[in-house]
Amino acid sequence: MSAANAMAAAMNGRDKDEGPNTNQIDSPGRALRLRRQIAAPRELVYAAWADPKQMGQWYGPTGFTCPLSEGDVRVGGAWRLTMRSPSGEDYPLTGTYVEIDPPRKLVIDISLENHPPEWHEMIRQYRIKLGESPDSPEGLVRMAVELEERDGGTWLTVTDMFTTVSERDAHRELGAVEGWSQTIDRLAQHVAQLLAQR
Repeated sequence: MSAANAMAAAMNGRDKDEGPNTNQIDSPGRALRLRRQIAAPRELVYAAWADPKQMGQWYGPTGFTCPLSEGDVRVGGAWRLTMRSPSGEDYPLTGTYVEIDPPRKLVIDISLENHPPEWHEMIRQYRIKLGESPDSPEGLVRMAVELEERDGGTWLTVTDMFTTVSERDAHRELGAVEGWSQTIDRLAQHVAQLLAQR
């Protein structure tokens, strides 16, 4: 199995869970949105997103690591992160900080253009299946992280806004739902460990 297929397989799964500490996912319009209550103060959860060093400790699906995680955390500043699969395949992300409002909101425009050729071929095949132009460039993904104090913890909403509905659907089919679920599970574990060290 190729690394790209392994990533898709690892991230393919449930759509929505119910409960206070589970991931709730929907996909309105061009968006893929995940919500979750995290049992930690909002400032701690925000720092886990805004501090590139921390983000590199938890970002990505189960079994993935981040050998590179850096950012110039200011509006217009550059952001770079590379996810590495358990089989060693790298998935580089580059982006720009669009909005920074601590500890409420963080928005980054993200490009996937440096992902492996196998990943882009999967997107291309999905477009063919939909009858769209297979060679259209993949647009930016705008990732918005919103944090609200609620019930003694933090209500987290992560929204990925895609250029087109078909791009959103391709990412869903290729495992983005499960990938985000696993990533937010890792975030919750990360901040729980920070709380335990206080």
